[in-house]
Amino acid sequence: MAQRLPQTRDPMALVSPGFRYLHEPMRAQDAVPFLGDPGLVEHLKERIRYSAGGTFLISGFRGVGKTTLVLRALDELAGERGGPILLPVVLSVARSTSTDRLLVAIIRRIFETLNDQGYLARLPSRTQQALLLSYARTSLQLKQTTTEASERAANLDLGLADKAVKTVTAGLFTSKAGMSAKRSRALASEAAYLNYSETDAEYDLIRIIHLLTNAPDTAPAGRRRRWRRRRPGAPRIHIVVVIDEVDKLTAEDAGLEGVRRTLSEMKNVLTMPGAHFLVVAGPDLHDRVVMDVGRGNSVYESVFAWRLYVPCSWSAADDLTGALLRWRNDLPASVTEGLVDYLEFKGRGIPRRLLQEFNGFVRWEGGRPGLFLTEEDQQRIRFYAELEGTLQAFFEQRDAASFSLALDEDRWRLGCYYIVDWILRSNGRPFTVADLENAVQNLELDPSLHISQNLADPLLGHLAARDVIEVIRDPGADSTMIGDVAEAQQKSYRLATRIRERLIGFARGNEAERADLNVSGALEPQARDDGPPIMTLGAGRYSLTSVIGQGGTSTVYRGRDSRLNIDVAVKVLHPTLANDPRTRARFRREMAIAKEVVHRHIVRTLDIMDDELALIMELVQGRSLSEILDTDGPCPPGQAARIGLALSDALAHLSARGLARVDIKPANILMAADRGPVIIDLGIIKRWTGNTMDITAPQVVVGTPLYLAPEQLSGEPADIRSDIYALGLLMLVLILGRHPHADLPMEAIFYRVVQQGIDTSELEITPPFRRVLDTALMPDREARYQTPQQLHEALLDTPEGLAASGMP
Repeated sequence: MAQRLPQTRDPMALVSPGFRYLHEPMRAQDAVPFLGDPGLVEHLKERIRYSAGGTFLISGFRGVGKTTLVLRALDELAGERGGPILLPVVLSVARSTSTDRLLVAIIRRIFETLNDQGYLARLPSRTQQALLLSYARTSLQLKQTTTEASERAANLDLGLADKAVKTVTAGLFTSKAGMSAKRSRALASEAAYLNYSETDAEYDLIRIIHLLTNAPDTAPAGRRRRWRRRRPGAPRIHIVVVIDEVDKLTAEDAGLEGVRRTLSEMKNVLTMPGAHFLVVAGPDLHDRVVMDVGRGNSVYESVFAWRLYVPCSWSAADDLTGALLRWRNDLPASVTEGLVDYLEFKGRGIPRRLLQEFNGFVRWEGGRPGLFLTEEDQQRIRFYAELEGTLQAFFEQRDAASFSLALDEDRWRLGCYYIVDWILRSNGRPFTVADLENAVQNLELDPSLHISQNLADPLLGHLAARDVIEVIRDPGADSTMIGDVAEAQQKSYRLATRIRERLIGFARGNEAERADLNVSGALEPQARDDGPPIMTLGAGRYSLTSVIGQGGTSTVYRGRDSRLNIDVAVKVLHPTLANDPRTRARFRREMAIAKEVVHRHIVRTLDIMDDELALIMELVQGRSLSEILDTDGPCPPGQAARIGLALSDALAHLSARGLARVDIKPANILMAADRGPVIIDLGIIKRWTGNTMDITAPQVVVGTPLYLAPEQLSGEPADIRSDIYALGLLMLVLILGRHPHADLPMEAIFYRVVQQGIDTSELEITPPFRRVLDTALMPDREARYQTPQQLHEALLDTPEGLAASGMP
């Protein structure tokens, strides 16, 4: 690991003296400024202040400050004079629970909060009695549930050490409260032996809320009933129950259904006056509520009296630094602006993430907090600030007013940030939009972000234009088409090399970056100088270091065989297609065929990884024919004939084994210095003799459109004569320097090939060579050469072929 650079002697900026690290929801007294919308706090306060009760849904993405907003509103309400005493009761339901357990937890928490705040002893005796009896029953219910005992102990051991509670307890269950011994025993017996059901807990909670919030009390039993006011000094208490962390339960459909069921079963409590219930949840519950309310007859509509969405704080980074930092005068503006942009990228509108990043740069010197940035920190800040600028440019292309709801804009923006994060973690692996969608299905990306092709396509195009990612395959007429695999028609991308190199540098010197980029196991001391491998196969034997090429269903990597200490080419089936039966079958067929093919002009297979769906091949050094055409232009006819002779010999080798459909085209042929042209891809090869059933359904086009024979375009099965056609066309393209139909739309290409054939009159070649090409390119395959050997012999009879073969 690279050694961390020493920290600067002086802080870049002084931090507010009252600053403290925050790892919990912010309260009103904290020095860190409130990073949310103060207007939402006021809305919540108004709803609680001017209503007798109700259940409110407080929703938003994790970390946006939902709990902070709720606690801030309750703190401010508690400080107001007049009206009832506000009693906040906060419960976390991060783990699944039943309705009766939740009711029991609320009752217990109300009792404990009243005791902790000193209100319990001030309540009327009847209210105290009801609270204590309920608390006792919940204690025994929990004990019974835990031990699964069939009997209950008669001893009321509540586990209460507080002096005030003991005093209340003594007053309720002894004659000190003026009760007879018979009444005391009756209460104890009732608490100890009564089966405590969900209905009992619901009744107790409703009664407790009623007693705490209503002034009248009843006269003792046996006397004429009349209403009277509370005794002087008895507090009137308004309960606010905060049911927090519901978003931890609703990440999956089963959790959403459990929450719906609980709300339905607690409807009587949640809709009663005298208490407020604040359900703090995520956008998934918000979506379900909106959807169900729109369909009608929804339990959510009858339970939730009001909904408040807490949006992301997109200006929080500027607000935080402006409130806490006092910059040194000699610092350039780029440093201050860069830090804000860095925090915006890392925080992405989530105050929790923002504070975590900010805390990482603060340390205390001489009892005073300061912002300390090493040179390495500044490099990271500049890098992520640039990425933030790239994203901001994309955001500006869409007017925020086009979003009808803040949730829609948050979801869109967050989706963009997390797509970029996912790309940065890709470590250079090729990917398509289908991979992004698969990442959502595998929960690598949050499903609540609703990431789709409509979001991904324009964003990926923008990132490619800004050189953050590279397009490594843009399907067209010169790309292999597999008609029954939709992904084969998608663009493929990879992280730009310069971006990957910078990320690897950050990961080497920063543990947080290493964790964020998920490369913790790839930066061992023996790692190559060009960085960690993109992936490893064969229990670490093969390290894949860079991408050589990308096809419709697979990727070819440059790799290293650590056992033989040689460089290899590794072809790996695309992970998203590993579960597609047809694609997997085609790849396994290629693996089986590759083992039996050994020819000078066909790439040699060294190993197959059946479990990992990978082919280990020799690494052929040389340029492809497509690269040669792009840089050197047309080939001399003699060179085209020489290539034709070599490849017709390779086709003869394949034909003798009943193999065909080799996808002959310039991109699939490498020119090796020591052996001439080498076919490097057998991806769509198949057996065409015997009664072997084809994997591909009839009428499905498989191959490269520009090099397909007429019968393939017509949906007929391909055989070796289809490869003869492709080889004839390859030689024509080499001599001409381009494909004769390269500039035409796909439909026009198909029409000309099927209806008009290929014209060779433009070629400056001898008549015998022209006759060879015309025969190989006949639209009717019965009129072509019927075997590769026939084509090979015909080429040898041409002046160009004789010269290429070295014969007089």
